[in-house]
Amino acid sequence: MMFDLFELRLYKNEIIKKILSYCDLRSMELDESEILKIDKEFLLEFIIKKLKSDYLMDCILVNKIYKKLKRKNIMIEDKIISNFINDKKFLLYELIIEDWLDKNEEIKYEDFDEYKKQKIKKYINEYVEKDYYIMFETLKEIKEYISLYKQNKDYIFEISLDLIFTTIYETDIDLFSDLFKKYLLN
Repeated sequence: MMFDLFELRLYKNEIIKKILSYCDLRSMELDESEILKIDKEFLLEFIIKKLKSDYLMDCILVNKIYKKLKRKNIMIEDKIISNFINDKKFLLYELIIEDWLDKNEEIKYEDFDEYKKQKIKKYINEYVEKDYYIMFETLKEIKEYISLYKQNKDYIFEISLDLIFTTIYETDIDLFSDLFKKYLLN
């Protein structure tokens, strides 16, 4: 089975690509809801047995699967997925890749950067220096994921990174200086 190959490093990226493309399918000739109801059991088994909530890639996969099923009103128990979609790495990922195109009906284009800065400020509100270093490691993971699977989001990563450092600068210029050096040296 495909999910058994997931554990083999050689096939892992290909399996991830297959799952991502499966989750991105908008329509099928067959009744997609019926197929998903059957697939749900295999997907749940895969999530429970093969994925770990402390790996960003696994959290992204679970979120994609969850959204796909939810669009078709096929529910998964919250306790199974909550660790994945509430993981701090995943929440940072969601913040980073958020694009004005996702919110264009709610927010005017010229207001989007400020909107996102406020979300970043809230996200890092209680950070101490050590938390930023952990965030930098997560940013590396996010950048890697984007370059492998979402090349069209590269520019959003760069804009978000700029907004993160702008927010830090506006909050504490000395901390910004130290953190920016650390980030560049990493």
